[in-house]
Formats: sequence, C-alpha cells, structure tokens
Amino acid sequence: MKQQLQTAWNLNNQLGLTASTERKVKLIEEVGELAQAVLSKEKTKGCEYKQSTLNDVIEEATDVMLVSSTMLNDSGETVDNVLQELATVRNEKATTTVFEQVVNLNKAVGDEKYLKAFKIAYETLVLYNVTDKRITKELNKKIQKWKNVMGV
Repeated sequence: MKQQLQTAWNLNNQLGLTASTERKVKLIEEVGELAQAVLSKEKTKGCEYKQSTLNDVIEEATDVMLVSSTMLNDSGETVDNVLQELATVRNEKATTTVFEQVVNLNKAVGDEKYLKAFKIAYETLVLYNVTDKRITKELNKKIQKWKNVMGV
C-alpha cells in the first residue's frame, strides 16, 4: 500500500493540486457514495434496491482513501506516518459497526482530519474482512484510471 500512496501523492504534486474547497467537496461526495454502498450492502430498509455488494463498498472506501490521502500530502503527513496509523487496525478488536464508521468518517472530513478519515475508511474495510492485498489491488486500479483521466 505504501507504493500506491506514494504514487497518488506524486501525481498530486505533479498536477499541482491543493486542498482546495473543490477537493474537500469531492471527498464529501466520496464519503456519501461509501455511505450509500454500506446501506445497500447491509440491506437497510429503503436502500436494498441498489443491490450493492462488498466490491462496491471496497471501491467506494478506496476512493475515500485516495482522495483523503492526497489531502494528507498537502498537510505535511508522510506515507510512513499514515501506514503506522494503519498498522494496529487489524489487531484491534472492532468496537463499532460499519454504520458508526461512516458517521465517524463524515465527522472527520467535516473537521478536516484527513488522516482520521483515511484510517476510518481503511477500518471499514477491515470490518468487512477485506485483505490488504485486495485493497492494494483496488488502489492500483484506481491510480491507473486516475493517470489515464489526467493524461499523466
């Protein structure tokens, strides 16, 4: 995952993107899409018609991870610090539900705590028993798509 984060941050720097209001709105959008995927996957009343799967949750959570990670780069965080924050997640006993995770994620974004947002998106995938290998695969796919769209 370290390579994927570094690549995303390098692209961010090459393109001269900053933690602008537009990027914050983009992160809020991605959090909303993750919330929709979780609600649908869990077959919450009124949301089950969308028929989201675990793959949809993975896709949306990695979107949140990528967007929030580029904002972390702007704030002076290092990839190693981000990975250190994630290191204990798989060893901790889950104390929240996926629904609480999404609420906490929304609050972290609102408070501009992007490292916390990144970690919560990752924790959400851990609650669903998604492996780091699967997360890394999805991040690679998204970074390649990002490169294609940006013409990099």
